[in-house]
Amino acid sequence: MWQFAGPGREAINHADRDWKDAVYRPAARQAGFLRALMESRPYFRRIPDPSLIIGGAGEGGLHLAATRDREGSYAFVYFPLNDQKASIDFTNMRADRLRGWWYDPRTGIGVRIETAIGGSKQEFRSPPYGPDWVLVIEDAKAGYGPPGLRNASAQDD
Repeated sequence: MWQFAGPGREAINHADRDWKDAVYRPAARQAGFLRALMESRPYFRRIPDPSLIIGGAGEGGLHLAATRDREGSYAFVYFPLNDQKASIDFTNMRADRLRGWWYDPRTGIGVRIETAIGGSKQEFRSPPYGPDWVLVIEDAKAGYGPPGLRNASAQDD
């Protein structure tokens, strides 16, 4: 879409559709869902934290990525595949009681999992359909709404 190919504009780099068609491709819509997720928690307090993933993050198409609030009120862990397992370390999370969600960046829908997540680590398996899942772990008392929905508590200071 970056080249705005279309009638009267020659395509370069083998564009297979004009920009008006590209705007309506699934990934264009999904980018909005991912942005909504990122903006639903304090954005400027977020730091990368690969230490959340115990035993390595994998490589290539199996690579998991993790980020968290520097205060430890929430974390996001990206799972690229369905049915993918990972152990997550909660020692950098501040809460006594954590709440979890699976966020689907293809649909913009977050589904609650386990009302209480405790201990210093826990194993998770991404849902059985899809690829692309984001595990959202948060302080149950932080007042965040469902992932992907902007709320007042997500405003940066």
